[in-house]
Amino acid sequence: MKGKRWWLLNGGVGIIVFFGIVLILVRQVDGAGHVETPASRLLAIATLVGFFMLIVVIEVIVHLIIKAFKR
Repeated sequence: MKGKRWWLLNGGVGIIVFFGIVLILVRQVDGAGHVETPASRLLAIATLVGFFMLIVVIEVIVHLIIKAFKR
């Protein structure tokens, strides 16, 4: 059961990241009132993907630690 929850959580995070990227691509002005340019969109997407990759790396480390203690 824990594995199913893990994958559901990861799927939810993936969906959130996907919709975040779509939001970044379609918005004209960001929350601070800055007009979006292709460079600022690319930077925002890179930041979002960077945080997502950080989350994935931390989850893999936690998963390996949990697996090691179960043995």
